[in-house]
Amino acid sequence: GVLMEAFLPFIPEGGTTGTHVEFNDIAIGERLRAVCRDQAVTDRYRRGTCAHGIGHALEYLADYDIGAGLRACKLFGEKAMEFYCTGGVFMEYDLVYADAERSGSRRETSLHYPCDVYGEYPASCYIYKAKHIIAKLGTARKMADECMKFSGFMRWGCFRGYGFAHLQTIDRNPGHLARVCRVGDFNDRKMCVEG
Repeated sequence: GVLMEAFLPFIPEGGTTGTHVEFNDIAIGERLRAVCRDQAVTDRYRRGTCAHGIGHALEYLADYDIGAGLRACKLFGEKAMEFYCTGGVFMEYDLVYADAERSGSRRETSLHYPCDVYGEYPASCYIYKAKHIIAKLGTARKMADECMKFSGFMRWGCFRGYGFAHLQTIDRNPGHLARVCRVGDFNDRKMCVEG
């Protein structure tokens, strides 16, 4: 789409979209910042939504190398935009590999992969990972127990994903929010509600 076209000049000669691209060029950072400042974009989308979309494009261009996609998000040079971008990277990865994970045909290094390996962004990652953890463990309560094994940002990101995994249930019956998020300590519950 439009985002891919914005980054076509950075694809190696002879490569195609989906070719692994290294994102260490200052020009790429300038390009992604410019896309999200462009009035045609800002008239329709919030800046964070733009950065999220760019995260999808970067992950695709990185040939689903999560580390490369996440490093490229740093080129925004602004923590908030980096956060939204990393959400796009993890979502794009999940969109492509979710079926393989559900079927068991893709063996991950751990129950929490990629959130544990790329632990700098747990709040971005667990939004997309939590549903897989719950499916593998069989109950949401077991995922809450998993989250409680962590501390700090990893724990809070895990609980944010835990809350997000219950979004449809809570959307249908908002009264379930208090029951679903009655886990862990105050910060855990707060992150669950945010999810």
